[in-house]
Amino acid sequence: MSQSLIYTLLALLLLLGGIFALRRLWIGALAGVLFLSITHMQASGMTLLQPAAIDALLIWAELSLLIFGAYLFYELLHQQKQMENFHQKIGASSAGLSIVLLFGWFLGSLMEGIAGFGIPAMLVAPLLYSLGFRSLTCVVIPLAANTASVTFGALATPLCIGIGVNSPHEEVVAYTVLLNILPIMAMPFALAWLYSQTEDTPIAWHNEWQSLLLAGVCFLIPYLIGSQISVELPTVLAGGIGMFAFATLAMPNSQKPSALLWWQSFWPYLLFVALLIPASWLLKPIGWQWIEGGRKLSAFQPGLLFVIAGMIYQAIVVKEDARKYFLHAWWYTVGRMRMTLLSILLLVLFTQLIHTDMAAAYKELSPQHPWMTLLVFPGISGVMGSFITGSATMGNLLFAGGLKQLLAGQQWMALALAVLHSGSAVGNAISLQNILMVKSIIPDEIEEARIMQINAPVVAFYMSLVWISAWLVMSI
Repeated sequence: MSQSLIYTLLALLLLLGGIFALRRLWIGALAGVLFLSITHMQASGMTLLQPAAIDALLIWAELSLLIFGAYLFYELLHQQKQMENFHQKIGASSAGLSIVLLFGWFLGSLMEGIAGFGIPAMLVAPLLYSLGFRSLTCVVIPLAANTASVTFGALATPLCIGIGVNSPHEEVVAYTVLLNILPIMAMPFALAWLYSQTEDTPIAWHNEWQSLLLAGVCFLIPYLIGSQISVELPTVLAGGIGMFAFATLAMPNSQKPSALLWWQSFWPYLLFVALLIPASWLLKPIGWQWIEGGRKLSAFQPGLLFVIAGMIYQAIVVKEDARKYFLHAWWYTVGRMRMTLLSILLLVLFTQLIHTDMAAAYKELSPQHPWMTLLVFPGISGVMGSFITGSATMGNLLFAGGLKQLLAGQQWMALALAVLHSGSAVGNAISLQNILMVKSIIPDEIEEARIMQINAPVVAFYMSLVWISAWLVMSI
């Protein structure tokens, strides 16, 4: 066993100890950062430590701005009860399974596309609880539904920051889309099964299969279209346009939200997208590099666009004391995000410091069989990465560098990265960090092991479809 492998395993054990033993991710990440900093200092002084720290701070700055801006935008809308009438209309007129699909699958995906980092599940869970669903359903459904959407979630942060992919024309993006077509079509059926398990409600499959298939199609078509325009759009369009299409096609006319209600509820998100698309095209080519060979800081910062969109929204909607309400939302967001941003800083530092040792360990541990190296091993690594860290972005940061070095120059490297990325997306459903975050919103006590036990078959099913899709791609 090499020194790199020993250091990697010890650092991961410290991280896992903080997460599972102490239930404090930041403590595990801090212990790992201190351990890795000491080993790097002993081996090479500041040679590796300084560039890793600078890259980590740049990544953290972008992530922090995105998360803060997204939550601030949501809080400004929440202050004005922007979505309340829409929620009441759907909740009062729809059956339980339809609500699960509209809120858990589509609305959760829209929120994931815009915000990510556990925020969607934390918003959907109390909404389901207020509509009378069981506590277990309110936790399990948002976590399980927040899988396919994560592939381009948080405005593609797991791809852009986690893997270094920014263009919709890159191979990793094309493979990610191909690998997730089958899982997307299957997920509404999986959610229906979960709903039947947690609510003890039998599903009349012979009556429901058409609406479940329609839910998959309504999600998939905008997802495919968005992937051809910009990496930031697939999940946003799949959630937003998919929800509108499904409600229009699947709900009885008497129960459908009116066109005016759709506009009144969702125009702030359209405002944000209207800012996002031109900013992406204009600002993505611009960036600054602080050290040679280091990471670039992009001029395109969606988090800043959230703040601008929030200010415009506030100016339009709030007629009096607009500044007061904005500052209240600002400081409330600071308070809510403080520990989250600290944990992310330590996690990013951890992933950057472990990068060199992880690459060597990855090569030492990877199986020799090409199918295992290209398909199974990256998928399991992705699931484990987000299971440990609670984030697809962090899971990719943890393992993508090692996978790139292992497969450098090989034909199927982009496919293997897409498998890793898909695993990172689905691993969120069983992450202890995400489970604890969603549980904290629901007043009733639920065992974490029970939630993992229910969602684990969905994760295995999803990854099986990803592997089958990857095998078909390699075989054609």
